[in-house]
Amino acid sequence: MDRLWNTLTTLTLAAAALVSIGYVVIFVSPSVSPFGPKPEPTLIGLINTPTPKNTAIPPTATSVPTWTPEASPTTGPTGPTRTPRPTNTSRPTVYFTPRPTKTGSPTPTIHPFPFQLVEDGVRFESYPFVSGCAWLGMGGEVLDREGEPIPGVSVVLNGGGLQNIVTQSGNQSGFGESGWEHFVDNKVKEGDFTIQLWHRWYASETDNRPASEVVQVHTTKDCRSNMAYIVFEVAWDDYVAP
Repeated sequence: MDRLWNTLTTLTLAAAALVSIGYVVIFVSPSVSPFGPKPEPTLIGLINTPTPKNTAIPPTATSVPTWTPEASPTTGPTGPTRTPRPTNTSRPTVYFTPRPTKTGSPTPTIHPFPFQLVEDGVRFESYPFVSGCAWLGMGGEVLDREGEPIPGVSVVLNGGGLQNIVTQSGNQSGFGESGWEHFVDNKVKEGDFTIQLWHRWYASETDNRPASEVVQVHTTKDCRSNMAYIVFEVAWDDYVAP
């Protein structure tokens, strides 16, 4: 029995050794193995490659030629440059110069009152009816545009403690038919006063109203100038004193 097993063992080992040798041989030369890759057959001679038949290739579609515009006729070497027509030049503007208008006489300024102070203004004089410095006052006249006297016009005095003192033109004949006078004090002194005419502007009126501007009068202590002499005249061309 033991011999049988020894024999089998020996055979087995021998078979294993053969198998190992076979693997080595196949690894070194694979072509030996019936299962290894077969070498490619060597082509002997020229391989007759079949000549391909002429295949008719459809012609490539030719694109439609693009339209090239014809060259415009040239008017010169530089090409067809069009010369623009000259634009209409506007006519020169004619400025109308008006004829100079005839300058008439300047329109006189209408005075706001029918009477005004004469151009000489207020004159200071010595009172002729009392000598010395024992009198202080004012006097004057009221005249039309021709220098004729206009009596009956109210002359109103204010200032120096006096208020709305009224006298009439014509009450002092020593200054003329329309002469008037206002007594202020029996001595000379400095003071500020006003004189204004009041009268009817039109014959249809019944009440007096301011008929001249207010005239300012400043008195001094000079005995030679103790009277302010004031003359009013008509300011309106067509004025007729009522």
